[in-house]
Formats: sequence, structure tokens, C-alpha cells
Amino acid sequence: MIGIPTGGVQVSPADDEGTTAHQAAKAKKPGLVRNVTVSNDKDAVEVRIEGNKPMRASAAALSNPERIIIDLPDMRWMHPRHIPVKLSEVQAVDVSLYLVNPLVTRVVVNLAHAHPYNLRADGNSLIVRIETEETNAGGSPPAR
Repeated sequence: MIGIPTGGVQVSPADDEGTTAHQAAKAKKPGLVRNVTVSNDKDAVEVRIEGNKPMRASAAALSNPERIIIDLPDMRWMHPRHIPVKLSEVQAVDVSLYLVNPLVTRVVVNLAHAHPYNLRADGNSLIVRIETEETNAGGSPPAR
């Protein structure tokens, strides 16, 4: 298994002593994953997961087939989605509601081979950066 152990990225609203009961109830309300996009450059592929509030996440790299699993507790995704990526190293991204109780949305990045990755928070988004030697389908890896 290749991957940078993340131990999960946890982003949550700051706890203020002045939080009202209404604000606390709203903070516990499940969030919504609004969009998942994929972009690439010469060194990496990035999967951006956008929500309507900061998200907590746990990630793991699995084998046979090679993939990266990102679980988003307390986040809802309305319709299963398959995003064909068609790069030689990253084949597709699948997004679906994984569990209803407890609520968990799962993002699966399907890989051709194991690659190092990292997961970071960016406001109401999470970014999975997958380091690749090549990101163009049919290209050759750089000379060493």
C-alpha cells in the first residue's frame, strides 16, 4: 500500500463559548457534498471535493484493484456519480452515499497503479493530490 498516512483530516467550526443553541444545532446538521472535480498537471492529479461546510475525512489506499478511498462522515451526496478521468494513471472517480446511519459519503479514486497521495483541507473543500510520473494518457514516464 502506497500512500501518505493521513490519519484523517478534520476540519470543524471553532467552538466558541458564545455559540447559541440554534447555531450548535445547525453545526450538527449533516452537510452536503456539492461537487467533485478532477484536474491534472504534469506532476499530479487533484480531486477536489466541495461541500457546503468544512468536512472531516478519513482516507486509505487499497489494493486489488488499486484505489484511494475517502470517507466523509456527516456529509450527504444525492446521486451516485461516475466521473471517467481517462488518464493513464487515474482511471475514474466514483462518488456515492456509502452509509445512511451513520451518514457517510464515499469517494473512490480508481488508479492504474499505486501512487503516493495527500489529503488537505481548503475551506469547505478537501483536495486529494495524487502524485504521478505521468498524467497524459499514452505518454511516457520522464527519463531518469
